[in-house]
Amino acid sequence: MRPTGAVMSSQLHKIAVLGASGRLGRAVVPALGGARVLGVGRRGADTWVRAWYFVDRRDRDGLRIVLDQADAIVDLCGFGRDDAQVLLDVCPRPIPLVFASSLAERDPAHWSRPLADLGPEPADGYGQTKRHASDLLLAHWPGPLLVALLPQLLSLDDRGERALEYLRQAEATGAVRLPGTGEQRPAVLEVASVAAVFALWLAHPQGRTRVQFGHPQPQPLRALVAALLQGAEVQAELRHGAQRGPHSAGDEHLDIGALRLLVPEFAPRSLDDAFAELGRRYRRDEFADPPPQAWRPDRTAAPHLG
Repeated sequence: MRPTGAVMSSQLHKIAVLGASGRLGRAVVPALGGARVLGVGRRGADTWVRAWYFVDRRDRDGLRIVLDQADAIVDLCGFGRDDAQVLLDVCPRPIPLVFASSLAERDPAHWSRPLADLGPEPADGYGQTKRHASDLLLAHWPGPLLVALLPQLLSLDDRGERALEYLRQAEATGAVRLPGTGEQRPAVLEVASVAAVFALWLAHPQGRTRVQFGHPQPQPLRALVAALLQGAEVQAELRHGAQRGPHSAGDEHLDIGALRLLVPEFAPRSLDDAFAELGRRYRRDEFADPPPQAWRPDRTAAPHLG
């Protein structure tokens, strides 16, 4: 699903990735093929980029130094209307932008409906701020724009991945109590799948659109947890009835029709395969170490060359 370096470099030479050291950023950077990635964040990470810029994303002067060089932007850490306004003020050029948002923009009752029917403004503050940010960008961004409404993400290189709570519970008690019945299908997508879609869109950016991301073949939570335990070689009884857990206690049906149109070749691997790999990595302790804090709050944007 990832474009070759030749395809990407022929379209875009430099891509600024805001939040490049985060759990999604560590997948997005290698997915961008041959482009020169300008990593923006408060810390570096163990992934190659052309240059690290240790800049707070709300530092307009520091961010302008980076975005003036960029042919495209991937914003993985934008939150509210203020963050969106900073992008509009700092980079008025019509270059492609990917803005990572959240399903929280929509009321869950509307998730299975087309995006043309966003539904009422969400009740929670997080969803409202995300909605306000994407609305502002969709109305005023001068270039191609992809607003990605993301579900819960599964990161295979993060020892803080929430799904590992099932394994730790199994090791401690010999059983895992699942929220709900265990037969519900939660909205989960691997970070590598999201990164691949971003890269494919950036290879041929066009239009301004808001798209809901999801797996085309969601699976029952019980099957996902069983695969996780099997990958880690941990024996445990699966029970149900927990009040809460890393995933929802109810079905989370998503409408991904627009995603199929955006990237017809979107065919991520099965979720149980991804959960099984997470279990194997847990067993072998194959997780990336947390990157060192490197942010300098002196409002400078001096890069650290990769």
